[in-house]
Amino acid sequence: MKRATGLLAVGTIVAGLLAGCAEEVRTRSGLRPDTDPFLERQVSIYGAVIRQLVTKDHTFGEEGPGIEVIYVLERPMDRAGSPDSGTAEEDGGEPFSEELRAGLRSILSDLPPIEFVSDRQEVVVEKDGFPMVKGGNGLVTLGPIPVEGDRLEVPASLYFTGLAGIWLTYVVENAGGEWQITGTTG
Repeated sequence: MKRATGLLAVGTIVAGLLAGCAEEVRTRSGLRPDTDPFLERQVSIYGAVIRQLVTKDHTFGEEGPGIEVIYVLERPMDRAGSPDSGTAEEDGGEPFSEELRAGLRSILSDLPPIEFVSDRQEVVVEKDGFPMVKGGNGLVTLGPIPVEGDRLEVPASLYFTGLAGIWLTYVVENAGGEWQITGTTG
């Protein structure tokens, strides 16, 4: 009886390990290998844009802005790279899918947590007469991704307060199957 129990325990452990390994199989974008290539492309491109904004182009110098939460507007905005109208309601596309949101959280898991918001007013508050993102955090707005091409222009912004933010259009290129920021335009 002891041997049967021992074999059952070993079998359970092996099955658990195999199931765990199956869950660990992911693509570069953090998605499962059977993921729709269009979704994987979106996750890779938006992931590169968010990483560039939050870790390099944040305008706070070497120390960084000390963001604890990255707020992301939940849908692409046509004029995300424009400080005057980048979040105008009429410019918005369809909300990001749950799969896209999960992929971004996965591929950017080394950064502060991402929270998607439906409207900038959810996180922009008034403090000392200035609008600012609550908690001293940042709000990322992403533009639409062109459907085709290996060299794309994607507008984006990172907003902190009425006195601090950046709006630009990134040049994103596919280099060996990996999407990378290669510059800005405009």
